[in-house]
This record gives sequence, structure tokens and C-alpha cells, in this order.
Amino acid sequence: AIDLPQIKRGRGKSGFVSDNLQDRGYYNRDEVLVVREKGLPVVVTFAQEHANLAMALKGMNAKHSNQVMHALHAFSRFRGASSTRYNPVFPIYNAIRDIRGSRFAATAEFGEDFAKRITSVKSLRAAYGSLLRHNDVSFGSSEFDPTNNATDALLERWNEAGGPIAHYYQEPILDTYKRLEKELKRAKGQGPGRAMLAAESVGRYVGALNDVVENAIRFSFFVHAVKPESEGGLGMTDQEAAIGSKDLTTNFETGGDYRNFLNTWQMFGNANVQGVEKGWRVFLLKGAAKLVAKTWTLNVGLGIYNILVGGDDEDGEAFFSKIESHRKRRETIIMSPSGDGKALHFPHPFVYGAIAGSATFVAEFITGQKTFGDTMADVGYTFVDHLNPLGGLMSVKDALTPDPFQPLMDVAVNVDWKNAPIVPDRFAQGYTPDSQLYFETVSPVVRDLMKELNELPGPFGPGGNVARSGGLIDVSPETVEYMFGSYTGGAGAFALRVSTLLQKGVLAEDIAYEDAPLVRKLYSEPRPYMTKVRYRQNSEYISRAAEELKEGIEGVDQWTLEPSVHAGGNALVDLRRVVDGGVIKIRAARNALDPTDERIKVLNEAEILLKNEFNTIFNKAAKDSKAWPMSRR
Repeated sequence: AIDLPQIKRGRGKSGFVSDNLQDRGYYNRDEVLVVREKGLPVVVTFAQEHANLAMALKGMNAKHSNQVMHALHAFSRFRGASSTRYNPVFPIYNAIRDIRGSRFAATAEFGEDFAKRITSVKSLRAAYGSLLRHNDVSFGSSEFDPTNNATDALLERWNEAGGPIAHYYQEPILDTYKRLEKELKRAKGQGPGRAMLAAESVGRYVGALNDVVENAIRFSFFVHAVKPESEGGLGMTDQEAAIGSKDLTTNFETGGDYRNFLNTWQMFGNANVQGVEKGWRVFLLKGAAKLVAKTWTLNVGLGIYNILVGGDDEDGEAFFSKIESHRKRRETIIMSPSGDGKALHFPHPFVYGAIAGSATFVAEFITGQKTFGDTMADVGYTFVDHLNPLGGLMSVKDALTPDPFQPLMDVAVNVDWKNAPIVPDRFAQGYTPDSQLYFETVSPVVRDLMKELNELPGPFGPGGNVARSGGLIDVSPETVEYMFGSYTGGAGAFALRVSTLLQKGVLAEDIAYEDAPLVRKLYSEPRPYMTKVRYRQNSEYISRAAEELKEGIEGVDQWTLEPSVHAGGNALVDLRRVVDGGVIKIRAARNALDPTDERIKVLNEAEILLKNEFNTIFNKAAKDSKAWPMSRR
């Protein structure tokens, strides 16, 4: 039933003129939903047995939590917003992922021709232009004009039908009033207040751009869906097209009773659940099986191309095989045909990306780059990564740790979300203060800061140096960088990388592609780090074989203990002993130098060269012993 109860005008404590029902408690009844149409309140009263629907529409069906969980939820919401909405890099990366996901879903649901139309450059350009004008973040001089611009008129219809996705929560009017009051005071003041206001303005601008990206493909769907079928549309009403546009990809507005708890325990937990549910509905459509088979076959072919054309590293292993598994699971990779190991990366859509990701690992198995066991493990990990409702690959530790505490737990066990070490171990380094434990890719800003802090005297002793911990603070730059990036999200990581670029530019230091915020996501080239990873993995084979021999077990890796022609007649275990000795000397010399000393670069290159020579000999011996490919688990 739809009612319009008698109202009376009143002025509340807030100073705002409000419409109050004579029955003041009526608005708050569970089964009552109050909306406004053309400025007038419309009261929708649901039957008592369907009061849960009214509660869901009001966003009040979420289970109440205690104050601790409420505070944790607010913090998780901040992390989520800084990782996406206020991250300057996110719009471009997210646009690629949304367009690819929408193309897949729309093809399965409405046919390939319709999917091509909504994701065409022409349609998306019109959608982006109209949304930019509407959100007042247009780079041109034109204004939003629904009277004379046909696309703007469609956007107004889409807005009126409730099509745009709303992020996180709608700010209550009183909170908006208080926020505007604070901003006004800051604008009238001087110093930090005005600086903070400027920073917030930049954040809101980036947020508005993200809103444009999040809604562009949805608006493009609406534009074509309301067209008659004779014109290639779907003949939908505005309301039907608006609902369909929300459901094109993950609908962030849907959620069950426990969505707040999910988002508190795992960042984007509710969105992940909704995304998986949407994905399964698409996979169960009649035409989905053919689309899945086509996608899988094309990506197997792409993987074979990447291995055959992408080139081999100096140690004889394909460059493509040395790209991290987490990137292969989540991205489409296209190797340069020049064979130099450089590659372009494009993010897979959530859920549907499991098809392409799994095909990539099968291609590695077909070309003899990966063992059957590793292939099955990586295929399984890919599906878990994309289809896990709580998001990505999760260890027991991650599953049992609330999101706000996960970075602390990661640092405690020294393992990041990729299962890689956060801080280098002390193997073959001897004693060195924590402030000197870092990888070459660490931010020089953080590196220099932690070095300075370690040199300060304090209650625990005199000032430290490159070989001694100080008396105040001695923390690895990697720990600081990881914690900062984790708790400030993509926005904080972006700021840190920009500062790194500026410092390296001023000091005329070499700038790596990993230093550039967006480039590092869409591009890669061979990394010296992978030489170290392979050396550690190869060393583990030798150590395992030596332990088996000690216990009288004839293991499959005994060939590593036998003389090899590639090692000059020596066993690999003896060669490794020589390499480890050289690495110890190199690291000792490096630790005695200031982090800005140019000789460090030469020592780093020497360590890589030494390990690369060992890896080359190891790989040749493995192939001669029919032990190739090697398991990398």
C-alpha cells in the first residue's frame, strides 16, 4: 500500500525545515519505507510478514554489532575507500577490468552483438563524457546539458530510474551539515587547516573520477538497453534497464543481514560474495559453456605464444615462466615478440578471470615449463583466487584474522599476501641491524628515514650505524613500507611511490618501472629478484638431496650430489658452497657502505651474476638428468 499521511511543517533542533508525521513513530516502523518523489514524501507500507524487505531497502537489516566491531568496520571502510575510491591509479585499472567483465557477462546473457555495442569505444566515450560533465570533473569546457544533449538526457533518465551505483553509504544530512561547517572554518583559517581542506578536495575529485569509471559501463548498458529491439537494443523500460545496469557486474548495493560483519572481517567481503553470486548466475546461462570453452582455448594459445615468442633468460628458462604466479592468475599477459622478456599486463575481470588464468598454467605444462603437479596446484589456486567469496587466496591465518589486524599478523610471520617474505632473512648476511634489511626495490625515502632513526641515541643505547642497532628505533624499511601501504591503501602507496620518483629524479638515481604507480601494474620486464628466488629454490633441492643421503634415502634429486660436466666435473652441492661463500663476502662489503654509495649497485650486480651462473649450470644439469621441468612449490 502507498499512503501519504498528513504532515505538518516544523523546524527541528538542527535548524532544518522538516516534514513530520502527526504519528511521529510511523516513519520508524519496520514495515514502513519513506521515499521522496518530486520533493514530496511517499510512504510505502509493506505487509507485516514482508517487513524484512522494507528493512533491506532502508539498509537496516544488517545485524547490529558491539562498539568494537563498529569501530573496526569504520576502519575497514576507510581502508577500502583509500584502496579504491581515493586511489588515483584505480580508475584506469578498474575500467579495464570492468569492461572485460561486462563484455563476458553481456555476451553470455544478451548475445555477442549487444556486448560489442555496449563496450565499443564510441559508446564508452559518450558515456564517460556525459558522466564527467554530470559529476563536474570534465576536462573540457562543456557543461551537463540534458536539454540539448541526447546522451545527457539519457543520463538524467538513468539517474531518475536509480541506475548509478552508490558507494559504501549515503551520508546523513546532519553529518553533511557538520562536515560543511568544518570545511568552512578551515577555509577561513590558515596553515594546516587549509592544507587539509585542499587535500580533501583532491580526494573528492579522485573519488568523483572513480564514480565515473564505476558507472560508465553501466550507463552504456542503459543507453543501449532502452533502445527498441529493431535498433539493436533490448526494448527495456527505464526501470528495467536501470536494474539491469546495476547487475551487469558486481552490485555493491546488495547485501544480506551479515554484510557489515563480512566487510569488517574481510575488506570487500560483501562485494566478493555478490560478485561470486553474479558470476555463478552467468556461468549457468545457456550460452555460457560455449563462451567459456572459447575463452579458455584462446588463452591456452596466448600462453603458448608467450613461451615460444617471449624469449629465454640467460639461465635457459623462459622469461614468461619467471613472471610471478599471482600475476598470471589475475592478468592477461602479452610478451614482447622481441624476446627481451618485457610484457604488457591487463587485469582479468573478477570471477570470469579464472578461465583465462587457469588456461595460462595449462599452456606452461603443454610447453614443458611446468610439472603436472604444479600445474594442477596453480589451476586450483586460480579458481580459489577468483571464486572465493571472501576474496583471493586465503591461509588459515588470513581467514581467522579480522581485516584491520591482518597487516600486523603478516609482519609478525614475515609473509605478505603473495606468500613472499616482507623482510629479507639474515641468511648468509651475518649480523646487521634491522634498518639495513631491505630489498633493492624498497622506497629510498623510507630507507633513508629508517637509517637516520637508527642512528639516534635513546634509552636502549647510543646511536647505531650500518652494523649496529641504535638506542631508539631500529626497524626494517620493508616493515614500515608494508604497514604504511596496508593501512593507507592504494592512495598511500601512490603518494609513497610519487615521493620515490621525485627523490630518485633529484638524486639522478636509476628509476625502475616498479617505481611508477600505474606502469608497474600494466607492464613488466625481467627482474633480478627472480634470479635470487630461483637460486633459493635450486639450493633447496640440493639441501633436500643431501639430507636424504644422510638418512640413507635414495631420493629423486641425488643427481645434484653427483659430478656434473656443466660444473667442471664438480657436484652442484660443492659449487653451491663456493657461491654461498662469495655471497657472504659481497653482502659483508655492501653492509659496510652507506645506502647511497654507488658501489652498492656494483655489488648487487655481482651477487646477481654469481647466482645466475649457478642457476644456468643447475638448469643444464637438470635437463641432462631428465629432471626438467623442476617443481617450484
